[in-house]
Amino acid sequence: KMRTLLSFVFSQLVIIILINFYYYGKYHAIIKLVWRRNEMKFAGDEYWEDWERDILEEQEVVDEKGKPFISKVRVANGTVTPFDQHPEAESLLNTASRLIPAIDFLISEDISALSYNPGGHYAVHYDYLEYEEESDDEFMNEFGNKMATFIMIFQKATSGGGTLFPSFGTVVRADAGDAFLWFDSKENGEMDMNVEHGGCPVYEGQKVISTIWICIMSDFSRT
Repeated sequence: KMRTLLSFVFSQLVIIILINFYYYGKYHAIIKLVWRRNEMKFAGDEYWEDWERDILEEQEVVDEKGKPFISKVRVANGTVTPFDQHPEAESLLNTASRLIPAIDFLISEDISALSYNPGGHYAVHYDYLEYEEESDDEFMNEFGNKMATFIMIFQKATSGGGTLFPSFGTVVRADAGDAFLWFDSKENGEMDMNVEHGGCPVYEGQKVISTIWICIMSDFSRT
């Protein structure tokens, strides 16, 4: 009887272990995802929806009047450099002009250099600026809104850091040495609603890019 009892207990233990293995395998992916989301908290994460995460030093941005302020909508290290003050910036401008001769890069905002460390991101937004009141942005008032955005990749993050385009359901994961461009405005100068985009959170490594924003006036400067 003792041997029969031990055999019964052993068989029940085997069944319990097998059931545990089954459910562990079934829910392991879910548990791992929940753990990853809990671990990957970052400053400004309240601006990201769950679906954006799944396809997925603070810096100044501008408010509705064109005034600069610090916002956690974008978390990055960055600097802005005039093209005519540094040969490296001028070289980037010349390279962009050579790559896309159909676009006049001469009338554009100062080149923006950005690095995103782990936790760095840029919530979904438009580069085209819309102000509720008359803008104090003298440069935009003189040269017009953003016509196009040109991004050059110098270093790709090990994990995360892609550029999300929700309207197209895609994330661009460009390699170091790549560049890509999109138009922020339509031919009539109005904002293109399809090019809302965001910089996905960097989980590992560092993402380093430079951005040139070409102004609408540059398109008319040749006419």
